[in-house]
Amino acid sequence: MDVRILLSIAIVIPLRVKAGFTDFETASKDWFNVLLRDDIDWNLHKGGLTDWKTGTKGDHTTGKGKFLYVDTSNDSGASAILESRILQTPERGSCVSFWYRVSGNDVGDVMIHKVEVVEGRTEERVWWRRKGHQGDKWNFGRVTIPASGTKYYQLVLEAKLGGGSGGIIALDDINLDVSQPCTDSLENGGFMIDFETQPTAMQNKENVDHFDWIIQKGPTPSSGTGPSGDVTSGQGHYLYLEASKMSSGHTAYYLSITVPPSHNGACLSFYYHMNGNHVGTLTASVLGKPGWVSTATSVWTKSGKQGDMWHFAEVSLEKTRTAQKYEVMFTGIVGDGYQGDIAIDNIMLQNNGLC
Repeated sequence: MDVRILLSIAIVIPLRVKAGFTDFETASKDWFNVLLRDDIDWNLHKGGLTDWKTGTKGDHTTGKGKFLYVDTSNDSGASAILESRILQTPERGSCVSFWYRVSGNDVGDVMIHKVEVVEGRTEERVWWRRKGHQGDKWNFGRVTIPASGTKYYQLVLEAKLGGGSGGIIALDDINLDVSQPCTDSLENGGFMIDFETQPTAMQNKENVDHFDWIIQKGPTPSSGTGPSGDVTSGQGHYLYLEASKMSSGHTAYYLSITVPPSHNGACLSFYYHMNGNHVGTLTASVLGKPGWVSTATSVWTKSGKQGDMWHFAEVSLEKTRTAQKYEVMFTGIVGDGYQGDIAIDNIMLQNNGLC
C-alpha cells in the first residue's frame, strides 16, 4: 500500500477510536470497498444465494438479513478488499470478531491485515487467515490486534480467490472492541483460545501426567516434526508437546475450566498438526465429573503422521454429555521417537448447541 494513499484516506475519513459493531443491515460507516487496489468488490446481499447448494442459507444473524460476499466465478487470484476507517491505536490492543464463510472446492482464502505507517513507511502484516473449504456454514472468527507504537492504523479484510467455481466467501457481524485484547470467554461458559494471550479457560493438568504442553511461536526445536508456525497467521502462538525428551507412552493433559450445563449440547472445534515419523496419539475427551481424569470419555482421536499441515476438527458433544457441569480435555500420548511433536491451535467450545 502506498503511504500517500493511506494518508489521503486519513484526511477524507474522520478518525474514530473504535469501529464498533457492523451487521450490514444499514449502510456501514466503518467498512468500505477499496477503490483502486483490488480486482473485484465485496457484494452486499440479502437472503440466500443460489450458489449455496448446501448448508446455511442467508446471513448469519437471522438467515434473512444482509451480509457481504464474493463468489469464485471471477478469475483465479482475484482479490476483494474491505477496509476499515482509520483507527486510533489503543493502549492495550483490540479484539476483532466476525462470522465468515469459506465454502467450495479450491475456493481461495480470507485474511485480516493490519496496516500502519512506521517511520515514514507503510507496514502491513497478516494477523488471521483461513484457506480452503471451511464447511458449508457460518464460522466464528476472532483475533487480537496488539497495540503498537504508531498513533493510527487500519484493518483490511481481503478475499483472494482460488481456481474453483461455484464457491462463496462471505462476511457478517463484524465487531471491533478497542477496550481490550480478546478474552477466552464466549456465551454460556464457552471459550475460544488462540494462545496469543495467556489462556484462562484451559491449562495443564498438574501431578497426574508426565509432562506439560508448551505455548510456542515459530517452529518446534526438533527437525522433521511440528509446525513452522501457528494456523492463524504463521507468525503467532500455538500449543504443542515436545516428544524428544519423553518416553513412548508418556502423556500430557490439557484441561478446561468447568463449563456450565447445556441442554442443547455443545460444539468443540480446533486445529491440530501431527507431522513426523514417530507421532503418537491426540485425543479430545469430556470429563463427566470435573477434575477427575478417570471420568474422561473420548469424543475424538487421531494417531500417527498426518502430514505437514494444520487440519481442522469439529465434534458435536451430545446433550447427554453436557447436561451436567463438565470439562474438556486434550490428551497427547508420545510415540516411539523424537519426531513426534503434536500441536493444537484455535480451540473453541460453543456451549449452546451441536455443530
